[in-house]
Amino acid sequence: MALTAPISPQVSVLMAVFNGARYVESALASIQNQTLDDIEIIVVDDASQDETPQILAKIAAADPRIHVETLSENLGVAGAANRGLDLARAPYVARMDSDDISMPDRLAHQKAYLDTHDTVMLIGSSIGQIDAEGAHLRTSHRPRDAFSCRWLARFFYPVTHPSTMFRRVAPDGTPLRYADQMRTTLDYEFFARVLAHGEAVSTSDILLNYRIHDGSISGTKYRDQATRAQKIALGVQDRELPPKVRASLEPFNAAYLGFSAAPPAAIFAAMRQMIAYDAASHPDRRTWMRRQASQLLLSALQRSGLSRKQARRAFLRHGVDFLPALALRAAELKRMLPAALRSDPPV
Repeated sequence: MALTAPISPQVSVLMAVFNGARYVESALASIQNQTLDDIEIIVVDDASQDETPQILAKIAAADPRIHVETLSENLGVAGAANRGLDLARAPYVARMDSDDISMPDRLAHQKAYLDTHDTVMLIGSSIGQIDAEGAHLRTSHRPRDAFSCRWLARFFYPVTHPSTMFRRVAPDGTPLRYADQMRTTLDYEFFARVLAHGEAVSTSDILLNYRIHDGSISGTKYRDQATRAQKIALGVQDRELPPKVRASLEPFNAAYLGFSAAPPAAIFAAMRQMIAYDAASHPDRRTWMRRQASQLLLSALQRSGLSRKQARRAFLRHGVDFLPALALRAAELKRMLPAALRSDPPV
């Protein structure tokens, strides 16, 4: 059956690409072959200097669902994505990077979820990780419900951005856009603003293969990402937590977000106080929070400059109450726990 451009697409797939000649054809093919075909595919070429324009022109000529917007100057990922959002027509926007691979039922799965969950603004998924040649590296299971996403967003971006689908317009009529000045943490900043309009979730289904290679932003600008992420995380905490609890997190924030030395006893005390606050309104999530907190605490101690051996000693001296949760979380991440002992929420 011949493909036709949809009059009213159900989903707008948005891809911003810069010098993506190596992978863009396979990335687009994974979208073209979706089980949901009533879509438009918007590709913004951010002034590429390699063979990307020629590749895109050839693919678009054979598929009327594809619209290629070519920029004369490089705007960066945020600027290019915003140009694509200006062109999008569907109620839902699915993000896609030019080096990743979407599973065939990704769009249908995510659209069906948003259709039946009115308060959810954004949905992501668990992912497979592949190397530069496409070989499988590992699987990252990320089932996170609305509570989990909001809780974790106090410290990091809890969803893989190219796996997301979101509502193009917020409930108050505001079109969602990226912050133009952001080049490395635009996804986290965008997510933090989405949470001001509604909820976000991430399913346990593996709907995307995420490529790890030397040219990715996460691989080339890690330190800049960490600095910018700190500002976003603190903003989420200011919005989500009462002043007393927010203030108690300073030692933990210094270590985890600032990569600075902080007293281990104060780091553990900060997390205990936040969990106590959250458990007062969500007692059923205490087990999940303690396991997540134990993992965050280990990272915070190491980011503060402690070796793994010193971090273990800190747990024994100041956080022995978190050790069972840490052991169970490690087993949970390795998929070694029976279903009855898992804390990850169903989504």
